[in-house]
Amino acid sequence: MIDGMRADDLWPTLMALAAEHDSVFTRAQAAACGLSSRQVTARRDAGLVAEPLPGILVVTGSEPRFRQRLRVATLAGGGTVASHRSAALLHGFDGIDAAPVEVTVRRGRYPALDGVVVHRATPLDPRDIVLVDRIPTTSIARTLCDLGAVIRQ
Repeated sequence: MIDGMRADDLWPTLMALAAEHDSVFTRAQAAACGLSSRQVTARRDAGLVAEPLPGILVVTGSEPRFRQRLRVATLAGGGTVASHRSAALLHGFDGIDAAPVEVTVRRGRYPALDGVVVHRATPLDPRDIVLVDRIPTTSIARTLCDLGAVIRQ
C-alpha cells in the first residue's frame, strides 16, 4: 500500500496499466502499483480478475482476443517470445491474417497451455528479440527463418 492509500484507490491505476497490455497484468505489476498480494487475491476471489497461471492475471469480462492470449503465453515462462506465425502476424507480414498463439521458449520447463503452440530452443540471441506492442517477439529476420519450419506452400 502506498502512503496509506486503500486498494480501491490504487485499483484504477492498475486497471489503466492492464488496459495498455490487453487486459493482462502480473502480480509483480500489481505490487509496483501498491497493491498487496492479498488485495489482488481478494479481487480474484470476487471475480474481478482471473488467474489463468500463477502470477498472471486477466481482467474478467475482457474479450480473450489473440493478443491477450499471446501476452499470457509470453508471460508464462522466463524468456518466452511470440514467434513463428504469431510473430508474423504482429509484424504485419503480407498473407498472414490469422495465426495460432505460437511462442518460443528456452529448453526446459514451460506450463502446458491450451491452444498454445510451443517451440523449444536454446536461448535466443538478444538481437533476435524485439518488442511489438509491448509483446516480446522474434525479430523480422528470425521470424522469416522460423516460418520455414511451419508454413508449407
